[in-house]
Amino acid sequence: MSLKILIADDEEDIRELLESFSRSYFKQNEKTDFFHVSDGLQALNSCFERKYDLILCDIKMPQMDGLSFLQALRNSKSENSETYAILVSGFMGRLEAKAAHELANTHLLEKPFSVKSIGLSMDIWMSFKLKKANEITP
Repeated sequence: MSLKILIADDEEDIRELLESFSRSYFKQNEKTDFFHVSDGLQALNSCFERKYDLILCDIKMPQMDGLSFLQALRNSKSENSETYAILVSGFMGRLEAKAAHELANTHLLEKPFSVKSIGLSMDIWMSFKLKKANEITP
């Protein structure tokens, strides 16, 4: 089984760093494919093109910011409308933090991040995945 991860950030260096740190998390596990976009609008369009297992998304981006992207995605008919997202932010104001906390299936990761903080965020996502897999629907 191959995991598909979308990375949305307007800075190429950050996208590459997020991929590198994420790859180190999955090195012993499954094959992982990464898809890069540079703004929220591209991310939204990409979410209608393929199913992702995880979305890593910066908050501050041109065209459409990360919060607007996730709000639109959560309210869409995309098969990614409930895909877990890790929101990355260098600075988050009160209103942004409140809006991010109100989004379902979302975890906040502050910059500067490290291999360890990415790993902890991935652990939270994996716990979420296991919980969802074990839920029994009537």
